[in-house]
Amino acid sequence: MTADFEFKDTEKTPMAPTVSIEQITIVRPIKVVALLCAVMGLFMNCLSVGSTSWFQTDFGRDGLWQTCVFIEEDAIECRTVKTSDWLEASRVLFVIGMVICFLSIFLTSFGLTTDLFHRKEKYYIAGMTFMVLAAISEMICLIIHPVKYNEELEKAGIHLSWGMGWSYGLGWIAAILMTVGAVILYIDKNADELIYREKTSYNDSIEEAYDP
Repeated sequence: MTADFEFKDTEKTPMAPTVSIEQITIVRPIKVVALLCAVMGLFMNCLSVGSTSWFQTDFGRDGLWQTCVFIEEDAIECRTVKTSDWLEASRVLFVIGMVICFLSIFLTSFGLTTDLFHRKEKYYIAGMTFMVLAAISEMICLIIHPVKYNEELEKAGIHLSWGMGWSYGLGWIAAILMTVGAVILYIDKNADELIYREKTSYNDSIEEAYDP
């Protein structure tokens, strides 16, 4: 007893296309500008905080941590600044401002990169708030420090002319940049767009027919 088997050639049977909805988030470039303002502000703060060029006189220069005295034409001697309450307050305010600025960069970056559209605005608002707090903290330091520095010289009976150094100027530029970044985020915090787009996928299946 024999059985005949017939094998048919494999053929492709096209299936119906699959339609899905794709979600696309469009981030406005101006938010990246706000983030760059905060990054540049933090960078300038890093240059400023450890420098000895906050204040300059004919005999040397002073910073938050050290004071330097000119010994000879090409020689300079630096030593730790004598601490006081106002100096400690200035240091704390400036360092706190740097830490808050770093947190604002982290939050704003997360808002730019997250795929959760409904949370973007919350991250932008948090980043904006931290930028404002960082700027306020540093501005208080930059206002109090020269006033107290001058009072300290007068109490010691030291009469000399002094001026602001480049490090002090960088501190102000950093505070202004963070303020600008916060303003940009406030103006543009709700401007991201969510677009839904249809995506069609075409799949082919392979069927094998077997007829005894």
